Amino acid sequence: PMNVVAPYPVRNSEFAQELARTLRRPIFGPVPAPLLRLVVGEMADTLLGGQRAAPEVARMHGFVWKHPSLGPALASLLGAKART
Repeated sequence: PMNVVAPYPVRNSEFAQELARTLRRPIFGPVPAPLLRLVVGEMADTLLGGQRAAPEVARMHGFVWKHPSLGPALASLLGAKART
């Protein structure tokens, strides 16, 4: 088994800030937990509690990430030019 995750984990707040920067959109405050639970149900507990998975097996097998950091990965996925 292997955790298929990025090599540099970020907190949700960091992800939101980078996403806003990549999309050149403003970021608004955090979503209240009750609203999140209403929208996504049980998955909210995972989102609120977080996961700190590490790709150790992938690293041990020499996996190379095309975009190891969040900014360039979002830019690639969203078709935007990475802002560094």
